[in-house]
Amino acid sequence: MTPDVFFRTPVAKRVLRRASRCTGSPITLHWLSDVGEHEAVAGVGQCAVCRAVTATIEGRRCCHSARHAAGIRALRRNTPAPFVCPMGLACAVVRVLPELAYVLTVGPYCPIEARSVLEHDVRKGFEALGIDIKAGFPATLDDIASASTEAVPEIASWAAETLYELWQDARDASSAPMSDDDRPARTTPPRKKGRTPERDPYQAADIVAALAGGNQSRARTLVRAALSETRDLNVARARAVAIAAAALEAAARAEVDGGDCWARFRGLVQETGQARNLRELSAAVMGVLGVIKRRATRADEGEQEWVALNGIIAGRMAERLTLGEVAAELGRPPSTLTRRLQRKFGMSFTQYVGRLRVDKAKELLRRTKLTVGAVAGRVGISDQSNFSALFRKFEGMSPQEYRKRFAGRR
Repeated sequence: MTPDVFFRTPVAKRVLRRASRCTGSPITLHWLSDVGEHEAVAGVGQCAVCRAVTATIEGRRCCHSARHAAGIRALRRNTPAPFVCPMGLACAVVRVLPELAYVLTVGPYCPIEARSVLEHDVRKGFEALGIDIKAGFPATLDDIASASTEAVPEIASWAAETLYELWQDARDASSAPMSDDDRPARTTPPRKKGRTPERDPYQAADIVAALAGGNQSRARTLVRAALSETRDLNVARARAVAIAAAALEAAARAEVDGGDCWARFRGLVQETGQARNLRELSAAVMGVLGVIKRRATRADEGEQEWVALNGIIAGRMAERLTLGEVAAELGRPPSTLTRRLQRKFGMSFTQYVGRLRVDKAKELLRRTKLTVGAVAGRVGISDQSNFSALFRKFEGMSPQEYRKRFAGRR
């Protein structure tokens, strides 16, 4: 399924309608390129002023130009980009898919504190576009909603995050990968590898997430898994140092208190040189990183949330997990949980759960003789083809290939 097809599905349209109702404003979704804004992929509503403006060539040009400039800012900064349209009305643009240049525009709307100057601003906008208003405005202002300038970008972010989650699910469930002909060209630099979980060779963000969540056992399992993927002890020694360094860097990006980890790191090279097996190498790495877990157990409510999140997912690994259900158990809005995962560890909820499932599956593939289908069931994926697609997405190989390479390695 391509993004254009997905954004026209009923489930995606429902998100757009809900966001439009929350803001009281129109919503449009476009794909941007370096040369400009392409035709809208999807949308909900249009105010009378916008219809009057886009009925003229100059109005359409100015509107598209302002929206495209804001969209490029949103893509580059990966944060909502508020802007003022040619009519002096407020709008906000936010990126929808991290990998592709799709943006969501909410507006126009009138900031609550500026309602008194709405007519004046629109009048100036019509005059600047050369639209005759001597006989009165060509459009009513009654359908321009008043909203908080803080609330609209937040709602836009919620809509974008929700669409991304649904797109991830739809893409994972699709058996037909996107073809090169269907894939829009990238218009912005690729995101840093440290912020993309599936490209993290040492699973550093996952290790930090486990430690910050108070789950040292899972962190140890992840370290052992990364070390197990080589049969040369000298290579494993080098990998142990790299894992610890990558995890400390990920902790710094996630603003997790690493305490004296870097001071402990100085002795890691000597310890790894003396290690005789993978178990001792794992212990050396955890000796450096373990303080993150101990500090997390004494952390504030924000860090304790990760302890609870990991506990919920670990306890229900074999079940179907949804963002809404987990957020409800934590007593948080789904959008808040999604935003915190993205900001703290660079992962969406789907990526976070998928990564945990693949990590558990890797352990079962290495240490047991369960069939691939049985392993998939143990980690909560009923369809073996979906499991294989998810596994390949994170590991770059099939479960069968992984087992053939690493079976028996602990």
